[in-house]
Amino acid sequence: MNVESISLTIDKMNLQDLSQVTEIEKQLFNPPWSYETFLSEVESESRCCLVVRCADGIIGYAICAILYDEAHILSIGVAKKYQKLSIATLLMVEIMDYAISNAVVKVILEVRVSNDKAKGLYEKFGFAPVGIRKKYYTQPSEDAIVYLLDSLHEAQYLIRLDKIRQSLESK
Repeated sequence: MNVESISLTIDKMNLQDLSQVTEIEKQLFNPPWSYETFLSEVESESRCCLVVRCADGIIGYAICAILYDEAHILSIGVAKKYQKLSIATLLMVEIMDYAISNAVVKVILEVRVSNDKAKGLYEKFGFAPVGIRKKYYTQPSEDAIVYLLDSLHEAQYLIRLDKIRQSLESK
């Protein structure tokens, strides 16, 4: 299976999506966010909550908080069956576009030190490590690397984002 062989849409997450989103969350993260946590995020006006749909239903999601001129990527998940198809990259492009259109100046996120796949994704988008949060994650206990992107509106970054977008279109 490749990304060309499936028809994808990206939509705003709604209440009807939460059961599928929480199922993906349980596959991917320990401890997973609860249904109530996702409900709170969807109901918040300061959140950008997205889902990726295909014929099978929801296969990925992303949640980003925006406060003034700063965005914080809170969660990105792609169902295991659909990983390695650039779905997370597609979600990141959408989040970056949303951040740019909302005058965000910088974007931050945390990632487990052991999550090389996610670190590679974030670094592709120009995020750089700026700190460590000791024992940020539980089950198992692990430090988080704090990543920052503060060049959203610079010409070089917009070129980078366009190249990533073009690479998705060629897949």
